[in-house]
Amino acid sequence: MKKTPAPGSASGFLPEKTEDIEIAGINAKLGLFLHEDDMEIYLEALRSYADNMPEELGKVGDVCGQALPAYTIGIHSIKSSSANIGAKDLAAMAKEMEDLAKTGDLARVLAGNHKFIEAAKVLVADIKAWLKTL
Repeated sequence: MKKTPAPGSASGFLPEKTEDIEIAGINAKLGLFLHEDDMEIYLEALRSYADNMPEELGKVGDVCGQALPAYTIGIHSIKSSSANIGAKDLAAMAKEMEDLAKTGDLARVLAGNHKFIEAAKVLVADIKAWLKTL
């Protein structure tokens, strides 16, 4: 990966193009576009996502019938954050979980929530691992 000097970044370097961002589950071209093609801002969004997502996942980890409204809000937030970095597949999974919660389908929320959380944890780990390469 070719890197450009960038004094403001954690490592002092930024990737030069989206093809240099190799994170499974991330459409870097989309994510960069959503951040006005500013690599530094996009990398900060990835860092923020990786740092904050574990707490957000904790908010949707234990769901019950009475907590569906709070779950809906939490999963909506995760959906938006995931879409914002170009994690289209995870955002789609979150949308599906949000739609189930909105209809009150607790059984299907419970059936899919663990798979969703595990997928999100893998994405966070992959983002963190990639960021360490900078």
